[in-house]
Amino acid sequence: MLSLSTPVLIETLGNEDDRMRQFAAFGLRRIGRKARAAEIALHDGLRDMDQGARIAAATAYWSVSGQAEESVPLLRPLLKDSDSFVREASAKVLEQIEPK
Repeated sequence: MLSLSTPVLIETLGNEDDRMRQFAAFGLRRIGRKARAAEIALHDGLRDMDQGARIAAATAYWSVSGQAEESVPLLRPLLKDSDSFVREASAKVLEQIEPK
């Protein structure tokens, strides 16, 4: 069953505001598999120019699709980023995706 908020969140993934794209991805991540209609839009978000939106899209893509193959390679290099927020966010997501 499609969550009622999924179409709105999918549309928001295209917002010009980086934070709005992040929040939309966070919302879709929480909905999880019920938001499968967002899979393509989240996959597109893996190439977002904003690093925060890209991390959020990677997390949501994994949560919605169940596929880690695209998210993990995108997140691993960010563990060495100069920004501590980026490193911490990436580590938290990777811990969820592949806890070993």
